[in-house]
Amino acid sequence: MININLFPWRKSRDQRRRKHFIISTVGSVLSAIIVILVWQYWMNSAIQTQNIRLNYLQQQHIALDKKIKSLHEIEQQHQQMLQRLAIVNQLELERGIVAEAFNSLPSIMPDSVYLTHWQHIGNNMIFSGMAQSNAEITEFMRNLDATHWADDANLNEIKSPNASIKGGFNTFTVQVVLSALANSTSNNH
Repeated sequence: MININLFPWRKSRDQRRRKHFIISTVGSVLSAIIVILVWQYWMNSAIQTQNIRLNYLQQQHIALDKKIKSLHEIEQQHQQMLQRLAIVNQLELERGIVAEAFNSLPSIMPDSVYLTHWQHIGNNMIFSGMAQSNAEITEFMRNLDATHWADDANLNEIKSPNASIKGGFNTFTVQVVLSALANSTSNNH
């Protein structure tokens, strides 16, 4: 039988296998490193993109907060202006009622009734004066009730004459509710 020495062949085969194993191992390690680096680059890029988006959202949030704050300020100014407008409307209404009351007083006062004091408090007018008789005071109150600007005339006080003072005139105080003002304040509330 022929003796064949396979040792050099095995040795070359083992070297090829070892070389192939080392190349495969190095290739796998390099591939793994490349995959890890690519994955890390991709993750860093994704994180940067998210940070950019987050910064943009935060800037937009701050801008919206400023706009909301300015809207609240505008709403407060609007409410203040509405309150001022209501006050101006009330004053205009009062001015018209008071002017109309003064214009109509001479026509509704009996001849022997004289006013000594007039006061406007809220929705009320208070008339103080003198009259020769209680009947004229009653007629004055009826005439006040007949006007469209006055309601609910109440006699608060009447004093009989003192013979030595004021020539026998009765002094009186009448309170009247201004109907137009009472209606406008009840509508505003």
